[in-house]
Amino acid sequence: MNELNGYVILTDLDGTFLGQKGALVERNMKAVDWFKAHGGIFTFSTGRMLCNIGRVIPDAGSLVNAPVVACNGALITDLATDTPYAEILFPHDKGWPILRYVMEHYPDLGVRVSTPQGFVTTEKMLRFPLIQRDIATCVNGHYLITDVENWDSLKWYKFVVRGDSDVLDRLRAEVEERFSDDADFSKSGKTFFEAQSKGVTKAVMIPKLKRILEDQTDRSLTVICCGDYENDITMLKAADISVCPSNAIDEVKSIADYCLCSNTEGLIADIVEMLAAKHGIDVKF
Repeated sequence: MNELNGYVILTDLDGTFLGQKGALVERNMKAVDWFKAHGGIFTFSTGRMLCNIGRVIPDAGSLVNAPVVACNGALITDLATDTPYAEILFPHDKGWPILRYVMEHYPDLGVRVSTPQGFVTTEKMLRFPLIQRDIATCVNGHYLITDVENWDSLKWYKFVVRGDSDVLDRLRAEVEERFSDDADFSKSGKTFFEAQSKGVTKAVMIPKLKRILEDQTDRSLTVICCGDYENDITMLKAADISVCPSNAIDEVKSIADYCLCSNTEGLIADIVEMLAAKHGIDVKF
């Protein structure tokens, strides 16, 4: 049963694969099992880190059958073994001026850094409910609460600013004007503003992941990318086939090859049914 062995489904998690409030969608789970049983490759491309993927998908390492792209393209890793295939770090000399600007000019916004050790923030930042919530999502204690002065000793993938959407938009305009040569900026949700190394997006890891998988399988692959929000746009543009859910933002819908059902209804199942029909297989989930 290898009718679909030429396809890779690479999906965003929040707002795309996951349903309302991060719930697993049963229809998707059935479709993923069927897709893999028929030769397909399924994995994630997410802004999440390994430390909090497991909070929403406890058995994520066995659900995927390929390395995942994490941290908005800063990392390709094997979930089952926690083995990195590739990583792109955020240089401290580029990140620190932006971080200091945020902390000095926007003291009412919370900040955390994504590192190989998990989320890192300060005791002071825990006064922000959104930062508390993020830290609470880290499984097995994969976070560090320490003074800002100690952040220099850590590798950085990106940093995330949490707060009101309108305030984040104002911050974004300011830092893009001042630091556009030093970092890439995006929003992965209304209350998430993110910065990472210049040129690092979800798109940058697609050729690397495709090469890894084609070397492993010894066949040419078609990569289907799925996403709903701003940080997915570069990935969708780089995909062989791009798909978004009906709940995607308008900018995503305008560039996707297909706009299918909402994330709550099972976007991945819609894709698998479409692929099955293309190969003359009648299946419904």
